[in-house]
Amino acid sequence: QGPDGNSPDWIELYNAGTETVDLTGMYLTDNLNDPTRWQFPEGTTIGPKGYLIVWAARNGGELYATFGLDANGEEIGLFDSDGVTLIDSVTYVKQIQDVSYGRSPDGGSSWNYLLSASPGYSNHEPQVESEPSVLSFVLLFAVLIIAGVVVFMGGRNR
Repeated sequence: QGPDGNSPDWIELYNAGTETVDLTGMYLTDNLNDPTRWQFPEGTTIGPKGYLIVWAARNGGELYATFGLDANGEEIGLFDSDGVTLIDSVTYVKQIQDVSYGRSPDGGSSWNYLLSASPGYSNHEPQVESEPSVLSFVLLFAVLIIAGVVVFMGGRNR
């Protein structure tokens, strides 16, 4: 959830370095041909090995970009304060609702769908859950019921 209680799209920036990065005056955009769509406000920083969430909701507070994200895919770019120098970008394809898409490991070159969102924390490698989940138990229970009905109905038809 965002600070306003809604669940807007979000973009997470990660500082892989050992020094704080000042984003003041830099730009974030959802169109690489329009690099100055939204400018970071004065005093926006990311500490070493730190994370920063920007809400992509067109309205809201200080760290709400003036654009939303297209679920069918688009591009996101981070430009230097000159509005010309591209620092980083990603072009993504159709998104899956409520599934994050990010670099794994943090700051790496590989982009993946992530099984669990981790805003403000390290991205985890996409992998099958090792702990059984409630959904796993529900699915197992449903399979057992269906198998029981099939066996019962099969026995009645003989």
